Amino acid sequence: MKFFKAVQKVELKKGEAATTHPEEVALPYIFLKVERRLIKVDLSEIIYIEGLGDYLKVHLTSQTYITYMTMSKLEALLPAAFIRIHRSAIVNTAYIQFIEGNFIKVMNLDLAIGPTYRELLIDRLRKG
Repeated sequence: MKFFKAVQKVELKKGEAATTHPEEVALPYIFLKVERRLIKVDLSEIIYIEGLGDYLKVHLTSQTYITYMTMSKLEALLPAAFIRIHRSAIVNTAYIQFIEGNFIKVMNLDLAIGPTYRELLIDRLRKG
């Protein structure tokens, strides 16, 4: 009986903790470490992200940044509008012009779609 009451107390405390913290709001920007600076980058300006070994090349509408970060870590920071299309590429769906075969056209560039990402990409784009 004591065990049951203790479990109920823990569950009650968990419920209180969940309701007392406000929901996290997705911000329209992220900060990237570029050289020795943290640079604020508007998510709407990111066209695509390309992996370069231990670094990432973040292509924006106006410029390109190189940052030391893993692809999966940056992917976790990005909202659903960004889709991984290859083990070394993430694309902002707002800039996709079309998909043809195993390539995706983004800002007049052809980016390869990895075979393991193709089905997920098509499903996510159909759902909107």
